[in-house]
Amino acid sequence: MQRFVSERLLGPVNWAAIWTDVARQLRAHRAAGRGHLLTEDSVRLCTILSLQSSGVPPEALRIEVFDPVLKGGKVDLVASDSNGRTVLELKYPRGSRSGTSPDTMTFGELLRDFLRVALTPAEDRWVVMVLGPALRRYISRNSAAWWVEKPGETLTLERSDLEALPKTAREAVGPQGPGKSSVSRSAGM
Repeated sequence: MQRFVSERLLGPVNWAAIWTDVARQLRAHRAAGRGHLLTEDSVRLCTILSLQSSGVPPEALRIEVFDPVLKGGKVDLVASDSNGRTVLELKYPRGSRSGTSPDTMTFGELLRDFLRVALTPAEDRWVVMVLGPALRRYISRNSAAWWVEKPGETLTLERSDLEALPKTAREAVGPQGPGKSSVSRSAGM
């Protein structure tokens, strides 16, 4: 098993251990009956706590950071020091309360976040998605070979991949990015 250790920023950060710990924390909340209260903010706090316990000081972390390249958009979490920064986009799309889930639109929004992170200047980039079983099945059924779920894999999107999406997903992505975009690493939990 490959270890995902980044030493470029903030000293050595074992990202595989971070994401394993975040998943452990989220499972503990679900086991304690708090699953219905979990949100993207919960994922962010679990990530912050895990980073801090691994030695990243809280003053190196910022939430909801505006980036000029995003034209008013924000990145969920940024860790930075004198060597540069790591940007993290965290997603936790929840199922519909009405029983119908707009999976195509949600899939487009997830892709849009990948593209946003790819455009954001940083030494290291992560997109972390906590997906429920129904959305995972939808994505597995309806995505091309470019979709990745294993931590550390690179996602590369060609313009033709985006054009092949269903209309609702294309509209959710919007006119993002260059002809080809990639995100350095992803973490699916």
